[in-house]
Amino acid sequence: MSRAKEKIRLAKMGEQPGFMGIGMFEADAYQNDIQNRMKSVRTKLAKSGKQRALHREARRRVGLKTISLAGYTSAGKTTLFNLLTGETKEESPELFTTLSTTTRKILINKNPILISDTVGFISKLPAYMVEAFKSTLEELKYAEVVIVVIDVSNTLLELSKKFRSSLKTLAELDVDQDKIIYALNKCDLVSPEEIIKKAEYLGLGENKKWIPISSVTKENVPKILELISKMLTETKPYVKEIPKKPDYAKFYED
Repeated sequence: MSRAKEKIRLAKMGEQPGFMGIGMFEADAYQNDIQNRMKSVRTKLAKSGKQRALHREARRRVGLKTISLAGYTSAGKTTLFNLLTGETKEESPELFTTLSTTTRKILINKNPILISDTVGFISKLPAYMVEAFKSTLEELKYAEVVIVVIDVSNTLLELSKKFRSSLKTLAELDVDQDKIIYALNKCDLVSPEEIIKKAEYLGLGENKKWIPISSVTKENVPKILELISKMLTETKPYVKEIPKKPDYAKFYED
């Protein structure tokens, strides 16, 4: 849009196209086309959000609970998703391999549970992509359990940057911290001592909801399923809180 506006400014230079200035410059038509496309995309995003809300309501009525995988891009979310569901989704270290939320049903202790693979977080997300990403990631807010997948094989500097970026995104999405499990993935590439050191570095030392796992060797995957099962029995379904009106009478009691 900024390029189109500059093109219009350079094209006009105080003049008007056509006889008596009743025409339209090509650049004006280009800007109108951009505005129409933006309006169309916003309409599709709103429609998609309504559809997801209907799906959530349908799942709530039949009593299905949801787990969501989250985390920085290339942390191994899709690999873990494929392992738990038996799917063959594309796995790649490249950015945006997963662009939309995929949901499948799994059994945990013979109970049907839905698990969703979401878009990976990235730091300094461009402003024009924020709205689209947040509409895709809103499923995290309504999930009963959120598994934040962390690539523990990264250096301390990368680990800290990606972890802070993930927590910031989760906070912006208003995700409850009590329903988060931290899965330190790729533990087969790191020694146990280094895993403990990195967990303490991230401030997870006193948090009981972190488990080192490997989506390749399946190490500790049964343990994380056990923790998920325990949390699902404790958590309550998400209910949107309606703010209460302030009681002004108490301010005048004195």
